[in-house]
Amino acid sequence: MYEKYSDDELIEAYSSMIEYSGEINKEMSTEIEFRGGLESFKKKIEQKNIIVQETKRISAEVYSLTSPETNLEFIKKLITSNILTQEQLNELIENRFLQYQVINNDKAITPRTILGSITGIILSIILSSLLLFFVIKQLQGFFYVLLIPTYILNYFIIKFITKQTRVNWVIFVATFVATVASAIVSLYITGVF
Repeated sequence: MYEKYSDDELIEAYSSMIEYSGEINKEMSTEIEFRGGLESFKKKIEQKNIIVQETKRISAEVYSLTSPETNLEFIKKLITSNILTQEQLNELIENRFLQYQVINNDKAITPRTILGSITGIILSIILSSLLLFFVIKQLQGFFYVLLIPTYILNYFIIKFITKQTRVNWVIFVATFVATVASAIVSLYITGVF
């Protein structure tokens, strides 16, 4: 059964089995012996854990050093590793740096964020109010559950315009404002409000 498993898959299965029951089954034991024995297998697990810890350490360092002013080459010169090769280290730093830059850019409040949010609110209110108006007319009443799809629609409109997600508090607030305003406008137009 375990002969088709890669080393990483076998390690994962081994860890799960030990965590769950405290022991491994006969098939896994046979496969581990076939691959060099339990001691060799435990050394592979230990080496993998060392690499995972080193990756976490480097990721944390890259995160703490990443800012709009920091460049990639500066971070590459600062961070070293005795465990990863230089190629692996550079690849990890580049990947994490790009990930953290995307996150930081998404959280940044720029003039584009503000103007895009205002434009998005206006466009969202118009589209959502019309949509809610027709739904309220068809259902002959307002149901609060309609605010959920309205919020989602407004979020996607604002996200499309600003190119930022709700991680940015301005986007979150803009979406909320657009949803509440859409509900009020649609209720006013239908005469319910």
